Amino acid sequence: GGWKYDEDKGKDWKEHPVIHMVKHGLNVGLNSDDPAVFDTSLTWQYRLAVGKMGLTKLCIVDSLYHSISAAFVSEEDKSL
Repeated sequence: GGWKYDEDKGKDWKEHPVIHMVKHGLNVGLNSDDPAVFDTSLTWQYRLAVGKMGLTKLCIVDSLYHSISAAFVSEEDKSL
């Protein structure tokens, strides 16, 4: 979720907020939120991002770097 959609037509993944964030040059990090509650995985989130949202594999790689950059760990740990 996180975006408005027509319940009759279903979700338009091309209108997900992350698409607009990437288009506007914001740093985004994809995650699996709480896999035990939402029955998902990071792999599944990447598949949705590429397959349904239309993000490129380069966008996925960029999101990995953004996630590392934003992590609350030492610079030494980020460089591993």
